[in-house]
Amino acid sequence: VNAKNKFGEPLLVMAAKEGYAEIVAELLAANVDVDAVDAHGNSALLIASAKLRTEIVRLLLAANANVNLATGATDFSFLKDVMDVGDAEAEAAIRSVDTIYVKGSTPLAVAVQSGSRDIVSALLAAHADVTVRVDGTTPLLKAAEDGNVGIVSALLAANASVNDTDKGGDTPL
Repeated sequence: VNAKNKFGEPLLVMAAKEGYAEIVAELLAANVDVDAVDAHGNSALLIASAKLRTEIVRLLLAANANVNLATGATDFSFLKDVMDVGDAEAEAAIRSVDTIYVKGSTPLAVAVQSGSRDIVSALLAAHADVTVRVDGTTPLLKAAEDGNVGIVSALLAANASVNDTDKGGDTPL
């Protein structure tokens, strides 16, 4: 159950990416490594959080997935992962329709970036670290920057600091 495909993706990561909750549940019941990562260092929980797979996030959290396991090797993008083109014009086109997740992103950071209050709440209930910085910003700073009041409220309830500053010295207030 812990096999990987030729691209280095574990079965659990593939199932999470594609949204196959029933397969995720079967793999978890078979004692798959819940924190296995793909060749880029991305766990099933991080990918499910990024792709807004709420049911899969809940299954992984119930199986004690590491809620603070960050991306490993490189920045990643779902489109870029599929289409590594290598020219600036194509890169700009990809960035215009896809979100780039920075190396060191956590499931909470990508859920905040994706704007999912349900997933953010589930991760916070599992004690996701609200202080982790990704590219110089905390989840609260990102949610405030995006104007996502619901996520800001959830992060504040989880004791995120309103005194943290971004690279420019700005606070969430």
